[in-house]
Amino acid sequence: MKIVRFQLLALFFLSITSYAQDECVRGEPEPIIDDEKSVSSYFATVGKEGELEENFVLSNGQGVKIRQYGCAHFGLAYQFHLAGVNNPEKVRLLKATMASIAKVSGSFTPSISDAISQLKEGEDIPEEITLMEGYEMLYLSRENTSDGELFVVQYDVAL
Repeated sequence: MKIVRFQLLALFFLSITSYAQDECVRGEPEPIIDDEKSVSSYFATVGKEGELEENFVLSNGQGVKIRQYGCAHFGLAYQFHLAGVNNPEKVRLLKATMASIAKVSGSFTPSISDAISQLKEGEDIPEEITLMEGYEMLYLSRENTSDGELFVVQYDVAL
């Protein structure tokens, strides 16, 4: 009898879980990167709650991670390190990296690159900055790590 109850509870839990995933407005994530265009070492993993993480290396050797997330909103987080350069150089490299990502990725990245292009070369990059606000949000953050500075460009739009 205990086994039957456990099986019924397991089926109930699975049906609730699949119902919640089916009800997600965003739907199943699809890869942003076309791994045949100027990228190497591409791999993707599907995480909890429909998250998708793509890791790849651009043709210039820059490693990049893109994470898709959200249910009632669509979120993209681009992560990459820029090592051993001064602040004026970082703005130029940040713009170049986002432009390279835009060449190999889907439709959202060009508008993100446009927002990033507003940063002025030679100026210091704050630890956190909002580049777009409203229905579409775009944030840029940086953090010192042992591999250099980790940059995260986070795009979020309500669905």
